[in-house]
Amino acid sequence: MTTLEAERARAGRVAPRSMSTSTGDGVPAAATLASPDELDNLRDVVADVIEDKLARVVQSVEYVQNAQLEFYQHQLEQAEQEVQALRARLATMGAELAAARQSAEQYRAEAQVGRETVERHLQSIEQLSKNADEMRKFALMGIDDARAETRQWKERCAQLEVLRHKDAQAMDTMRRAAFNAATSPSTRPPNR
Repeated sequence: MTTLEAERARAGRVAPRSMSTSTGDGVPAAATLASPDELDNLRDVVADVIEDKLARVVQSVEYVQNAQLEFYQHQLEQAEQEVQALRARLATMGAELAAARQSAEQYRAEAQVGRETVERHLQSIEQLSKNADEMRKFALMGIDDARAETRQWKERCAQLEVLRHKDAQAMDTMRRAAFNAATSPSTRPPNR
């Protein structure tokens, strides 16, 4: 039985007979005055129905309020969990940031040391390059000197060869002259 049917049944039990609204032919009957007892009963029924309805409304409002309260409580718990998660992530990110800054500082120091090392190496390379240029110049001068000395020796050898050749010719000329002189009759000593 529904609530509406229960109310109709209760109202039907206490409703005065004189309050019926229709006759058998569908024409409304004239209203007759009800007795004070009937009116009190009717007031009680209406008051009971109103109280029942109010209690149900209060219960439904309490249910809705409880549901809203549970919803907001659930939302609050989720928000608190998210805040805690964000705080944990913030702490983690703070630690990561500190580690990154420390690493960056360490890399900066290492880069500075590397720059200084590279600068020293560049200076050493420049010095080696200057030394190599000086050694190259010295070697080229030595090569030029050796070539000049070789040229002088070649020229001297050529001169000595020419002198030897002249001496050989002179000697050959003197030998022929001596031979001719020895073999010529006019230059022979008389035979005795």
